Amino acid sequence: MNNHFSFNRFGLLVRKQWGEHARLYGLGMIAITGLLSLTFFLWVIAHGSDNHFEQGTFYLFGVIGFFISGSIFASIQFSNLAQKDKALQWLSTPATHFEKLACSIFFSLIVFNLFYLTCFLLIKTAGFYILEMNTSKEITGIDWNRENTMIVIRYLVLGYIAIQSVYLMGSVYFNRYSFIKTTIAGLIIFVAFLLFINNVLRPAFLHGGNLWSFTSFRIWHESEGEKLYSLPGWIEHTMQFIAYYAWAPVCWTVTLFRLKEKEV
Repeated sequence: MNNHFSFNRFGLLVRKQWGEHARLYGLGMIAITGLLSLTFFLWVIAHGSDNHFEQGTFYLFGVIGFFISGSIFASIQFSNLAQKDKALQWLSTPATHFEKLACSIFFSLIVFNLFYLTCFLLIKTAGFYILEMNTSKEITGIDWNRENTMIVIRYLVLGYIAIQSVYLMGSVYFNRYSFIKTTIAGLIIFVAFLLFINNVLRPAFLHGGNLWSFTSFRIWHESEGEKLYSLPGWIEHTMQFIAYYAWAPVCWTVTLFRLKEKEV
């Protein structure tokens, strides 16, 4: 077996994983549909005598469930490595580590998302159709043509992919309780980052200074007023690009090298 990526091997690997976990995926889809239905039902009950419903609220519930369930699904992609017999079988599968990683990304980032979005749209369409049958109910939709709406969707998509890649990486580093351990580790890193910004970067500026962004800061001069100092625009654009798009590729790369180090 050569180490070059083979679409034939990748296809066989996808079919193998689907065949082994089709029942689990089906049960998961039923569970997600049930949870979304229950959420919609409780949301309607919580309105009580209020007959005004905003679709945006249910979309918010759906996004929260999307992030949580997607993270859980990504965190179990390499759960076979936690058990010696399954780990031996997984490691001996005739496919490169990159193909195995690509297969896990395919199922966590494409298959799961299609499942979840299908369930959500079915519940949303059926639920609001039933509500609209009651003429006393007033339903406010979402203006998809608003510029801010598409910006929010873009950030949600980028954030979701980044978070999923972190939990996928965590599933390789933590063999047991991967979701919980990755969440705790992520929170610790996030809090440490905030403390670094607040206790190290901000005090580093002169009196009256204020960190404006990662590439600029403001300083107040008594004689000249407020001044903004910033690095060249191309540096700012580069850092923004890295902040938006580099999280997932970096996590996937780290995951790949960690997979290559795995032994039983």
